[in-house]
Amino acid sequence: MERRRRYKPSRHRKTGFKTYLLIFLLCGVAAVVLDFLFGVPDKAKQFAEDSFNAVVRNAVCTEVTAAAKNAQGGAGIAKTQAAAAAGR
Repeated sequence: MERRRRYKPSRHRKTGFKTYLLIFLLCGVAAVVLDFLFGVPDKAKQFAEDSFNAVVRNAVCTEVTAAAKNAQGGAGIAKTQAAAAAGR
């Protein structure tokens, strides 16, 4: 007669320190990569807003300076025209 084999559960090897170290390092790398990926859009948005604000500030400053120069030049012309009109 044939002998029946008994089912023996396989013995699992113990998980070594190197395995835990590898998992720990992979989780650390994943955390750094995800932080970089989620942090970059916010920093880029802030940079774009700062750049835009600087451009607007410079444009306003240029317009104010030009308006001030025109006002000073215009006042001289107005005085000259008023003097000419009064002399007639």
